[in-house]
Amino acid sequence: MSLRIRRGTDAQRQTVQLDAGEIAYTTDTQQLFVGDGTTIGGHNILATSAGSGLIFDNLTQKLKLQNPSGITAIQQDTAPILGGDLTLNGNDITGNGNLIINGAYQSLSFSSSPVVNPSVTTQRARGTNVSPLAVLGNDQLNKITATGYSAGSYKTSSLIIQAVSARFPVTSTAVPGRIDFAITDGVGNLNLVAYIDADMGTRLQMFQPNLTQLGVYSYLTAAGGTGTFTNFGRYAGTSTAPTIITTGDRLHTLRFMGYDGTNLLTGSQISSNVYGPISTGQLQSDIRISCRNSSGTIIPTQTNTSTQIQFGVMPVLPTFAGTAAATAAVTTPANGMMFYDSVTHKITAYANGAWEVLG
Repeated sequence: MSLRIRRGTDAQRQTVQLDAGEIAYTTDTQQLFVGDGTTIGGHNILATSAGSGLIFDNLTQKLKLQNPSGITAIQQDTAPILGGDLTLNGNDITGNGNLIINGAYQSLSFSSSPVVNPSVTTQRARGTNVSPLAVLGNDQLNKITATGYSAGSYKTSSLIIQAVSARFPVTSTAVPGRIDFAITDGVGNLNLVAYIDADMGTRLQMFQPNLTQLGVYSYLTAAGGTGTFTNFGRYAGTSTAPTIITTGDRLHTLRFMGYDGTNLLTGSQISSNVYGPISTGQLQSDIRISCRNSSGTIIPTQTNTSTQIQFGVMPVLPTFAGTAAATAAVTTPANGMMFYDSVTHKITAYANGAWEVLG
């Protein structure tokens, strides 16, 4: 069952007086006309003036505008402007191109879950969107660039790059990450000043040739307190399953390096090592101060938990002071080690496996 209205060619329509409210359809121009009871051919429902209106082009499958001068395709608006807020109603904006916002970007999320947060997610794959391929080490996944206007153009001031780490392979279960931080210096050079890589854990390496000092400061309204801590922790095992460390494990090393024209060489270093067995609440450690001599050899000086100082070379003044009982605490004395007895005011030296009083 169908409801039919008056129909015919446009030429036929122009010879008919349509009743008031009567609708006619032209089979050749695909337009609708309504009559007023007096006008021959009626009025084009979509027309704005005589001889104009919207028509559908069967050949191109596009909607076109007809006017007294001819037929013109409706052009797309290449710079559309919203007359109000854009509400997505749960839908997505997708496509290839750039999103430029002059103003603030704000993302809101409402949830009682502590793991649900507003996020900005960028995705990167090799290949095509139809056949994506796995990313590779050093591939950049995202770049956040901060620019400022100067001398006629916007120039990069700093940027953060999120990339794929090259230190571990990309697998079916993991894409190892790296974050680079770069800052433009006073002459316009963009320098990599810091990065965090997948194998570093909480370790951060800084690269800034002009850095003259690094300060860590704390402020207290009243005297006292514990001050500022710089902690260097060491576990065995992994970050997800840490295990106890053992004798001989190095806890941390602080290196002082200099450039020899080819490489950065260690001139001296201070390290801390596990010294003795480990138990709950008990961690014995030593401090080793090492310097490179004229032959290029690193010579260590070790201070352990027994207040023993072991010198790798002949010391200037290899003495220590205390009571005579302090010699018993030195488990492995070295030949030439001297001890000043603060009670008897005598000097005792270690030689040939025994302590001997000098004078």
